[in-house]
Amino acid sequence: MVSRWRHRAPSPQPSPRGRGSVGRGEAVPVTELWTADALSVWVGDRLARSGANPYGFIPFVHVPNMQPPNQVWGRSDLDGLIEINRELNERMSDQADVIRYHADPPVIFRGVTEHTDLAVGPGTVWDLPLDSDVKLLEWQGQPVAVQEHVERVMRTLFEISETPRSAFGDSGRLLSGVALEMELRPIIQKTLRRRAF
Repeated sequence: MVSRWRHRAPSPQPSPRGRGSVGRGEAVPVTELWTADALSVWVGDRLARSGANPYGFIPFVHVPNMQPPNQVWGRSDLDGLIEINRELNERMSDQADVIRYHADPPVIFRGVTEHTDLAVGPGTVWDLPLDSDVKLLEWQGQPVAVQEHVERVMRTLFEISETPRSAFGDSGRLLSGVALEMELRPIIQKTLRRRAF
């Protein structure tokens, strides 16, 4: 049995390959080699520990997560959700841009040749020439339906992950035990399938 992870060196150490040193905080691969009789730990290419297996057996059991047919390894819970999450991030960024633009809209000056000395803010008084106009840039037409799209993406995220919104405590209403069980049925079924696997 081989297990691998990455280790951050606490202090500069000689490189296992003899090429300078491994700096503080630099990640190096750590590999454990387990057999029923022996245990070896490798940090990079350097053997850090070697000896008898203290347990006398390999202390790991592979439990696949939702194992597809004819496959040894299980499928990730995030399978099918990464693209939806990326879409959600992009739309939330769009919504933040819309809020930022309209929370502090630009000021439009018409008929004013020099406006750099005019202070913009509450309570300011401007002396403007005749036939000049000053107003805020406002949204023309229908507002962008970003929030509706975000809600659709969130609903898709909940449905594909089989984790209803109420599983996060966001049911929005008081429910009886039976009604709450019905609302949480997708995640209950997912849990039962995992237990069967």
